[in-house]
Amino acid sequence: MNAEVIAAVAAVGAATVTCLGVPATYIQARAARRAADNAVAAARISAQALHSEARRTAQRDAYISLLVAVNDFRDAAWRRSLAPSISNVSIEEASDAMADAHSALRKAIAVVSLDAHETVFTAAKLMGEYAEVLFYSCQTAEGEDDDESIWHVPGPQGDEQVSSDRVEALFEESHQAFVEAVRGYLNADVR
Repeated sequence: MNAEVIAAVAAVGAATVTCLGVPATYIQARAARRAADNAVAAARISAQALHSEARRTAQRDAYISLLVAVNDFRDAAWRRSLAPSISNVSIEEASDAMADAHSALRKAIAVVSLDAHETVFTAAKLMGEYAEVLFYSCQTAEGEDDDESIWHVPGPQGDEQVSSDRVEALFEESHQAFVEAVRGYLNADVR
């Protein structure tokens, strides 16, 4: 065989390899891009799951803080209403403790309202409104009959006039509604 034929056969072979190699490289590049896109999608899903978990944890912590503040407020209100009959607690001390507990409760409600589900927010807001009325109803003067006082509280058809005892009952009902709203929201994924 002469050199020209060998060169031609070699050129045809090189052209064939090049023709087959370019599409193979293109196919490999597409496969690498799909793999990279899948990795990015998986990372995005993982980041969203981590964000959701962190958000849920922060919400749960805010709800727990609010429940603790409610219990502290309830205890302070109870102590304030019994201060005249408890010899070692002055009305001023009990009033100051209740004011501090009320302030902590308002702050906890504000934190919950920042990132709460609508039903949880509504329940927390209503509980805060009843707590506000309860706070003022417990600040009655010594010797004044609480049951004679009439308080304006939010109701389904606007403000209602109720007694101090009813304010306490409404606060407890709103507390229970808040707990149920939180349970429903937090356990929604489980059901």
